[in-house]
Formats: sequence, structure tokens, C-alpha cells
Amino acid sequence: MIKTVPRCSDEPDVGAPEHNRRERGVAVWRRSYRARVADEEQDIRDAIARQLSNIVEGVTWSAQGQMEAAKLWRTVNLWVGVPAALLAAVAGVTALASTTGRIAAGIIAVAAAGLGAVAATLNAPKRAELAESAGNKYLAIQQDATIARDVDLPRQGVDEARQALHELAARRQEVNAAATAIPRLAYRRARRNIEREGGQTYQADAGR
Repeated sequence: MIKTVPRCSDEPDVGAPEHNRRERGVAVWRRSYRARVADEEQDIRDAIARQLSNIVEGVTWSAQGQMEAAKLWRTVNLWVGVPAALLAAVAGVTALASTTGRIAAGIIAVAAAGLGAVAATLNAPKRAELAESAGNKYLAIQQDATIARDVDLPRQGVDEARQALHELAARRQEVNAAATAIPRLAYRRARRNIEREGGQTYQADAGR
């Protein structure tokens, strides 16, 4: 019969060093893995932040351009549409005055008809309305993208931040598809507003 001799408590455990080495190796691997995952997530966050900044910059230019286009089309309406209506009214009154007045009324009526045709072709009031609506939509996207970048992104998970970016990009594409092209003069004025005057900048953001 084989008897088992109990090991003394002060006798060294031969397997302990090997076990400890494995535990340390696993701990190092875990720390390395977590650091690698954190670096990858930070890279994704940085990429999302850059894309949000691109959206902010793009819609800032688009908003300024559409707002300037709305101002321009209102001015065109004042110089073309309003005079056409006034000339038509004057022509009607002059025609009732006398026989001699009918000649002048005819000339005025022709001028009024010409201006009216130009006004109808340009349709400046409708163009101004569409441009202002597009500009306001761009400004809303600008504000939401700025909040998403500066306020929400540092506290969001990567998947949630990516979803917010996709939604903002989709909104921008939708407005782009519906917005009308702006005149070159409106673009020049928008560029002046942004490059020389800073565009629409709040005082709290100016020092950033």
C-alpha cells in the first residue's frame, strides 16, 4: 500500500510561478486589448468630428448663399414687379382721361406689359420664398451639427454618434436636392459675409 506523504506548509509550490506568469501575461494582454480598442474608438470619434465640421462649414456657405439670394430676388421684384403693376394702373387711368391720353396710355401699357412679362418669367417672389426657406433649413442643420460635434459627441457611444452623423448628412442631401441654384452675385455677397465679416457668429463662439 502506497502512502501519500503530506507536503509541509513551508515547502515551495513548484507550479505557482508558472501560474503567476500566465496570470500576468493575460492581464498585460487585456490591458493592451483595451488600449487598442480605445484608440480605435478615438480614431472613429475624430473622423466623425471631422465630418461634422465639414457639414457645419458646408451648410454655413449654403445658408449664406440662399439668404443673399432671397434678398436679391426681393430687390428684383421691387425693381421689376412693382413698377409693372404701377404702370398698368397709370395706363388705365390715362386712357380714361382723354383721346390724347389714350396714346400715352398705349405706350405706358406696352411698357407695363413688357415689365410684367419679365416679372412673370423671373417669378422673383417665389424664388425669394424658396431661397429663404432653404436658407433656414441649412441654418437648422448648422446648429444641430454644431451641437452634435461640441456637446453630444464626447458623451455618445460610437454607434450612436455615427447614426447622428448619417441623419445630418441625409438632411443636408435632402435640402440640397430641393434648393435652387443661387445667382453669382448672391454667392459673392455670401463669401464676403463669411470671409470678411465672419458670417453668422455668436459672441460666445467667436473666442473659440
